[in-house]
Amino acid sequence: MDLEALTHKPAITCAREATIAEAAAIMRDSGAGSVVVTDAHEHVVGIVTDRDIVIRGLAGGRSPDAPVAEVMTADPAFVYQQQDVVAAHTTMVERECRRLPVLDATGVVVGVVALDDLLQAYVQQIDALARVVSTAGAWEALDA
Repeated sequence: MDLEALTHKPAITCAREATIAEAAAIMRDSGAGSVVVTDAHEHVVGIVTDRDIVIRGLAGGRSPDAPVAEVMTADPAFVYQQQDVVAAHTTMVERECRRLPVLDATGVVVGVVALDDLLQAYVQQIDALARVVSTAGAWEALDA
């Protein structure tokens, strides 16, 4: 299954120098649960989630003015846009994460894919398979 169709584009990003409060505002304004942290060349250097802001940031005693680099997950897992859904879910399982930045062939972030997106795609495939099995069963019943 094609990963491209499940990728949320464009990626919601910020610089590592952005503050925790700025990252939270970006999430609020975009409706996203995470922000990909990038360098000046749009290469991924980290990812920060709403949970990171709460647990590592505010509950950890950091000021909302602290840089997002203090609470982000550095060197996060990622996938390339030409990979498939199986590669994405394998990476999520191996790295124990729920969101993956999606990169183009040059390493520039182009979007994000979430575990929920993969689950929805798998449910649709299972539903389609169930319909085929159900239809095949109906034909077999007619042959009997």
